[in-house]
Amino acid sequence: MRVPNQPQYRDTVAVGKYEVTLTVDGTYGYMEHKVRGELGGLWIDNDVLVDYDGCFILPMPVVEALRQQGVTVPADCFDLN
Repeated sequence: MRVPNQPQYRDTVAVGKYEVTLTVDGTYGYMEHKVRGELGGLWIDNDVLVDYDGCFILPMPVVEALRQQGVTVPADCFDLN
């Protein structure tokens, strides 16, 4: 049974030790480390990552998983150079 106002999620994309799951409407998602269980939120607007939490910079496997789902990830989210 579906709970009212509960977001519907797409399939999870796994890259390396991370899993990334986005909502069907593509506005929110989360990342999880499969071994350590660390979680972080992902906020998306018009297929561009606009905010995240749970880490200082995004791990490259998370960036790759987002890109596989059609999300543009700005360089300042994962590259500090």
